Amino acid sequence: MAFQAGLLNSKKAESLRCAYKEGQPFPHMVIQDVMQDDFLRQVRSEIIRNLRFKFDENKVYRIQRSTHLANISNPDEYTPELLPNLTQLRDALNGSEFRAWVSNITGVGPLSGTRSSMAVNMYLPGDHLLTHDDCNPKSRNRRLSFILYLTDPDEPWLPEASLCPATATSAKEPTSLLHLPSTRHPASGFTESAEQTTSILLNRRS
Repeated sequence: MAFQAGLLNSKKAESLRCAYKEGQPFPHMVIQDVMQDDFLRQVRSEIIRNLRFKFDENKVYRIQRSTHLANISNPDEYTPELLPNLTQLRDALNGSEFRAWVSNITGVGPLSGTRSSMAVNMYLPGDHLLTHDDCNPKSRNRRLSFILYLTDPDEPWLPEASLCPATATSAKEPTSLLHLPSTRHPASGFTESAEQTTSILLNRRS
């Protein structure tokens, strides 16, 4: 099982939905222990040992990127037996139960799962991802953007590595920072709309 037992329990949805709506300075929530620790360790190990990467660069990022994760089940590209846990993670994040859970809590609307795009990015020395805005007012194709960080679980993140969303003026100048908990494997998802960008922060305890 990828998710912690009881995480997707519908009885918890109402309290989570309220916590999300009441988050400041914008709608967000923090959930501890989203996924099984041993499971994520196995996923990380499979990625390091068996997933292939290609260099990719544009004006926003410089990274090593894997194939689309839909392709890891294709025997012409990979040996599926070598990536069972990564496959399970992919299917869990794109599964109907998780999609309905996220949709219910955030109110982003139905998530079909047919237009999902997932890949693994690896950062080597010199690689980077610049600050950017995932919310494109001209496009309504994206309802949810999701990131799962699989750093070394035995090296806790330092406080300065925590997520720090900021409020801003109309000129987009920051006015204050909200320091969120720093954990070993935070996964953060951002819902997108033409009007605003809101956030879901799904974290594990250190």
